[in-house]
Amino acid sequence: MRGGVRTAHPSLASLYGALAEHEKAQAYPEAIEAAHADFAALHARSQGDHIPQPRHHVPAVNP
Repeated sequence: MRGGVRTAHPSLASLYGALAEHEKAQAYPEAIEAAHADFAALHARSQGDHIPQPRHHVPAVNP
């Protein structure tokens, strides 16, 4: 299941979507492995770079 809240009774559309995703993964295992390798390479490359974090804005207090 992708994102979202798990319910006791998933919709029929979500069941078909999950089955289709599973069948694609079973039909093209080499594509899944290649995608995982690409993601790992991107992740490893980005670990050395400094990625700026958002600044938290604190309003000035005027006495």
